[in-house]
Amino acid sequence: MEELYLGYRDVSSKEIMKFKEQILSDEKFLTIIDTKNIICKEQILHAIHQTSFNFEQNLNSSKEWGIEFILNLSASSRIEEALNLFDVNESTIQAFLISTSELPDNVISGFPEFTPEHDTLKKYGVNDQNLDLCLDVISQITYSKIK
Repeated sequence: MEELYLGYRDVSSKEIMKFKEQILSDEKFLTIIDTKNIICKEQILHAIHQTSFNFEQNLNSSKEWGIEFILNLSASSRIEEALNLFDVNESTIQAFLISTSELPDNVISGFPEFTPEHDTLKKYGVNDQNLDLCLDVISQITYSKIK
């Protein structure tokens, strides 16, 4: 796969849907997701790796890279379930983007500081008492794929 550019942008409820529309209409953008259910950057990197691997090995469930990515990110085989976790909507306050070319000026390159809420942790079956939440979430995602 070609080089990917990763970035994020804080958004207001007034602008998010227009911003999402602009991003999805440009084929250089592979996906845009809501960050509220992300635990750590490694979760995103793991999903990127798994998605790229799936396409290279013809193991992908979806024809679209962005859909395959959110399926891997959510550890779900159901698109509706994955979209419920990561689809950008009016309540989104921070969007994360993956692109095949340079990011626009209004997008910050890299990863934001992820601060998962208790409800988010429950979705992944982990609790905030764990020493390494990120590792636990990635383990849960990986385990769910090999059951």
